[in-house]
Amino acid sequence: MGSQIAQQCALHGYQVNLTDVDEALLERAVASNRALLQNRVTKGRLTQEDADAAWQRVRPVKTLEDAAGQADFVIEAVFENLEVKQDLFSRLDKLCPPLTILASNSSSIVISKIAAVIDQSSSYFTLARMGLKPVINRLISQWKLASRSTGIPKPPATSSEIKPCTMLRRPRMA
Repeated sequence: MGSQIAQQCALHGYQVNLTDVDEALLERAVASNRALLQNRVTKGRLTQEDADAAWQRVRPVKTLEDAAGQADFVIEAVFENLEVKQDLFSRLDKLCPPLTILASNSSSIVISKIAAVIDQSSSYFTLARMGLKPVINRLISQWKLASRSTGIPKPPATSSEIKPCTMLRRPRMA
């Protein structure tokens, strides 16, 4: 799931850091995304140029620190377990810059429960089954309004200025 979210972000022009708890799973996700992009080219749904551009926007990284350390926007897609998600959000809250937006791809856990462990200065929401581009563009608009009224640092002017999104893949159950 997370690798597909990463691919969609890249197709919409976002720079993406993709990470996983297991390096082999990360490599498999990268290969799968490459094959899916090529399949879209073969079927005429995507140009080779667009596929190559999207491919160049995804950067596989081995550690959470490298993936999230400078991110403006993070989407997690880990296993549907409250404790696992809370642990990850807590770690992200410490690793990410102060204005990073944390999103969960959870479809069954209420976001307020997941985010109960983070500093309230972080923004968070659920991103299950939503169109990414309109949601991210709306967040940028709201971020601009908040920066005017609260004096927080100025957000990116456009979605293309957002630092890499971080996609965190779902760990496999043993």
